[in-house]
Amino acid sequence: MTSLFDILAPVLVLIALGYALARGGAITPAGEAGIANVVFFATTPALLFRAMAGTELPGWRDAGVLVAYFVPALAVYAGWVAIATVLRGRGWASAGIGAMGACFGNTVLLGIPIVERAFGAPGLRVLVLIVSIHSAIFFTLTTLLAEADRGRARIRDTVLATARTMARNAIVLAIFGGALWRLTGMPLWAPLDGALALLGGATIPLALIAVGSGLAAFRLGEGAGGLGAITFVKLAGLPALVWLVAAPGLGLDATTVAVATIAAALPVGTNVYVIARRYGVDESAVAGAILVSTLASAATVPVLIALLR
Repeated sequence: MTSLFDILAPVLVLIALGYALARGGAITPAGEAGIANVVFFATTPALLFRAMAGTELPGWRDAGVLVAYFVPALAVYAGWVAIATVLRGRGWASAGIGAMGACFGNTVLLGIPIVERAFGAPGLRVLVLIVSIHSAIFFTLTTLLAEADRGRARIRDTVLATARTMARNAIVLAIFGGALWRLTGMPLWAPLDGALALLGGATIPLALIAVGSGLAAFRLGEGAGGLGAITFVKLAGLPALVWLVAAPGLGLDATTVAVATIAAALPVGTNVYVIARRYGVDESAVAGAILVSTLASAATVPVLIALLR
């Protein structure tokens, strides 16, 4: 437990620091957006490129990680949509946004710092596999449902638009760029490696400060029932299913099981709010779920790490 505290205490301190700076006005909304942009477009890509360039490339054995994570996640997504539309009479957009909230985690801003501190490079490699297709899957599905609700969904156009977005995504480019570099068999040029190491090293503190400052902007509003359901499924239901598939189901190694389960247990990702706001659907419930799940994960994620390490 002392070791676990040593891992997670700095994470919580930096989140609290970001929150305090934002509440005190030292980090403005524009400043918070700027920090988040630096994390997404510079420090995280540097970290992931260097990690992929220096690690063994994914092989067939890594398919188990993707099966263990995405089969339960897609089952939860489909189940949420079915219940929301058939039993509760919600529209496709509302159903899709709620389902994304229950499945789409904060795998970059929170996942990378936590996994790297708790499991090191082997754990980060597992997380990178999940991150590499995490956004593409859930953005595509949710956008299709939201556009269908507007009566103008064209599957081909939506998939192509999502593919173009992913092709310009700095994190996706860094992952695949690092993998391509690894295929060459060449080591990174020393000055480049040093620059990437310095830049990537800023990911953890900046990402956690960004999470904390972002939390300061959210307020609990309407939709308490919706945010409660999203939070429960995201922090408890999905990780339980992922563990069942990864451990007794597929018999994956301990590190892979732990990282896949913890990735599933991360709080709701802020990009869910981006889609909710874009379509004007369930914004309060999603914002509340992001806030509540992030705060609650300070208790649930440490328990999972303690059980799985």
